[in-house]
Amino acid sequence: MVGINVKEPENECHDPNCPFHGELSVRG
Repeated sequence: MVGINVKEPENECHDPNCPFHGELSVRG
C-alpha cells in the first residue's frame, strides 16, 4: 500500500499527481 490515499482510476487521467498515469506509462 502506498503512502498516499489513492485508488486505481477507472478511466484514463493525465494527472501528474496520479501514480498510475503521472510518471508511469501504464497505457503505453
